[in-house]
Amino acid sequence: MVYINHIFRRVFFPIIILVSPLLVHAQSVSTIENNLEALFILLIILLILIAGVVLTLIIYIFNLLNLLLRKEQINAVTEEDRMKLEMLEFRKVVGRLLTRSTPITKEESILMDHDYDGIRELNNHLPPWWKALFYLTMVWGLIYLLVYHVFNLLPSSSQEFDIEIARAEAEINARQYELAAGIDENNVELVGDDKSLANGAKIFRLHCVVCHAEDGGGGIGPNMTDPYWLHGGSVKNLFWVIKYGVPAKGMISWQSQLSPVDIRDVASYILSLQGTEPSNPKEPQGDLYEENEEVENPMDPSALIDTRPDIESVKDSLDNIGIGRGLFSGTIRFIEGGPGCITCHNVTEEGLPKGALIAPDLTNVYTRLDEPTLYKVIVKPYHLTMQDAFQGKIVRDPEVDYLVSYFEYVGTATTHQQKRDERAASFLNRIKKQ
Repeated sequence: MVYINHIFRRVFFPIIILVSPLLVHAQSVSTIENNLEALFILLIILLILIAGVVLTLIIYIFNLLNLLLRKEQINAVTEEDRMKLEMLEFRKVVGRLLTRSTPITKEESILMDHDYDGIRELNNHLPPWWKALFYLTMVWGLIYLLVYHVFNLLPSSSQEFDIEIARAEAEINARQYELAAGIDENNVELVGDDKSLANGAKIFRLHCVVCHAEDGGGGIGPNMTDPYWLHGGSVKNLFWVIKYGVPAKGMISWQSQLSPVDIRDVASYILSLQGTEPSNPKEPQGDLYEENEEVENPMDPSALIDTRPDIESVKDSLDNIGIGRGLFSGTIRFIEGGPGCITCHNVTEEGLPKGALIAPDLTNVYTRLDEPTLYKVIVKPYHLTMQDAFQGKIVRDPEVDYLVSYFEYVGTATTHQQKRDERAASFLNRIKKQ
């Protein structure tokens, strides 16, 4: 009989060596798709083990039958010879299963006609193990095709690569977010990569162009393309100004609307505009800033103090129209600190500085809209930029009344409007005479 240790050494030990890499790979998976892959690998391992068990049983049965047929001969020899005979029979059975070789005494039956200088060729069968492996690869290829390319049960190698890259990028982004959460005006650094500058450009176009123009040339706000700065021109200075704002000059604080990363990116983008040529640049403001010059942060605390008078302090000295004019021009402070309308709009009135032209001209807004609609537009603005500017800063009812009074005046009683009406009347008279 063949002993278990012999079978283990010759059958199960090679199987264990074969399946060990598959087990290691199955243990390394983590995602849902890879769990399916692990199940697939374990199924293959199970099939290999079953094949090993079946092969062992076949060998054992063949060996047992052979030994039974030669029982008399086996009983006639010593125990040591019997063990040797068992091993010899085992090797013969294994040899026939693995090689299907023809005994030397029968080689004449498989001798081929080929003769090369007296050397004859035998028509031996291919080893059964080789053919079994070949058929196994065919089955494996079919299973692989169905699993990975027909039913898409598991990700292909390229898809696995994309999944790993996406996972790595997510980890990098999470790590960068953790680091970026600690950015402030004291440790911020200038960035120049395309992704950060693109984010900064997007934020600048969304929030900053109303005061600084799309090309950074300035409008209500300063020119961002020249080397002159009101509060320093380093990335730390810009970060501070964007974060805290300069209420005394109409610059609102953005720290409640932009993350530290966004403020860093838009500050870096603004500095990337240095030296460019805007279409209509505003004259320089502030002091010439030398590169790498340190301007102390925080700035003068007075920059954070809104020194404009409030409505209560001017009620006795101004009428409703005068207060509305002050709210529009920004010389009078809104109760909750919103920016003056002139930051984005313009009205034509003698003595009033020209406002921005980014948003519609409001000279004739009172005559274009009925009063209820005008009230509604001021209280609940529909434009995103105005919503951002007045986020958390409600325009109160008395302030709306003052603004509507001013728009009524500027649209019907100003010299500009009278001249416009006179030109319209003259045009109508000419038409009538024709």
